[in-house]
Amino acid sequence: MSIINIFYNLLILRLLKYLTLIFIASILLYSCSTRKGDETVEIKIIQYDVTYINENAGSIPTRILPNKMQLVFGDDYAMNSIEGFLGQFSLTYIANLKKKKVTTLLKLFDKKYYYLGPNGEFPCGIDPMKAMVLKPTGKSANILGFKAKEYDLGQIGINGLKIYTTNDIDVKSPNNNTPYSSIDEVLLQFYTKLSVLEMYLVAESFEEDSASINIFSIPDDYEPVTRIKMENTLAELFK
Repeated sequence: MSIINIFYNLLILRLLKYLTLIFIASILLYSCSTRKGDETVEIKIIQYDVTYINENAGSIPTRILPNKMQLVFGDDYAMNSIEGFLGQFSLTYIANLKKKKVTTLLKLFDKKYYYLGPNGEFPCGIDPMKAMVLKPTGKSANILGFKAKEYDLGQIGINGLKIYTTNDIDVKSPNNNTPYSSIDEVLLQFYTKLSVLEMYLVAESFEEDSASINIFSIPDDYEPVTRIKMENTLAELFK
């Protein structure tokens, strides 16, 4: 066999080796991306009934506003959302509890915005309620089959409201980036303030399910905006 033939055969073998490696690598990359996109996680879903403290929010009667909110826990995420007006309005907060980062998503008719906040920042529109004081009463209640601790809420302008939390729902740091971050338990009844909206939320159902991890992702058709833009848009809703 000539030297040229030997060289040719070695070249072919080397090319086959590289092609095989490329083929295997491409399969592995495809498999990894498929697993990531199709990953299923166990989720916990709490549905809350919303009661508005005041009759009006700016010039808008609160009786026409959405009266349900859903909170979903899964993996290291928490997502709460409220929507209404036949699907023309929705406000969603997606929190990475581990990284303490929150994404705010707002849909208002044909406008779809999102704002991704830095570590530790409060969600857009949520009052941090720095004057809030929670006092354990030592009492407990049964809510949806969970043993719940009772707290008195001390807050400027708010009297007589009770807060209930439970550790029967296994979620680590469920209240990161919220006014209740000091409580490492899931909220079952609580007060919050969104822009000018003062709300009291009561858990009315709980279920466990599974879903794609993608439910905690930003939809492709949402446009990134600044925090100021998001805050101003929310404020305009209630003038």
